[in-house]
Amino acid sequence: MVHICRLLGLALPASALFMTAAPPVLAHGILQGSSPAPNSVLPSPPAEVVLAFNEPIDAEFSRIEVQDASGRDAAHPSQVSAGGLRMRGVLDTLSPGVYTVRWRVLSRVDGHVTSGAFVFAVGAQTATPRTEADTG
Repeated sequence: MVHICRLLGLALPASALFMTAAPPVLAHGILQGSSPAPNSVLPSPPAEVVLAFNEPIDAEFSRIEVQDASGRDAAHPSQVSAGGLRMRGVLDTLSPGVYTVRWRVLSRVDGHVTSGAFVFAVGAQTATPRTEADTG
């Protein structure tokens, strides 16, 4: 009986440790901010698009695409910062109009791929396209 009590005395604290341990983090490369901002209207064309993420992304498997309304590519190959939290795409000289930014990143933390898209416009007379959610 004393032997069983000693075993329980050791087993209970060990099991409590496993029960209170933090669960594994489910992380993804989530876009935290961008320049230009989504749906912004800029008076003059930006020289680059910069995206900021919540965790490091893999430079080899991450990219930014910027296209004009006709589908013409306007960005050079993406560059990822040394720490992996920022990605930038240097742009050609943009004419007035609406541009779509598409991004796809691979998280260095968990290996998951995330992607997204947003628009911005160049020119005072240019408006970003309204979505169904905007028109309500």
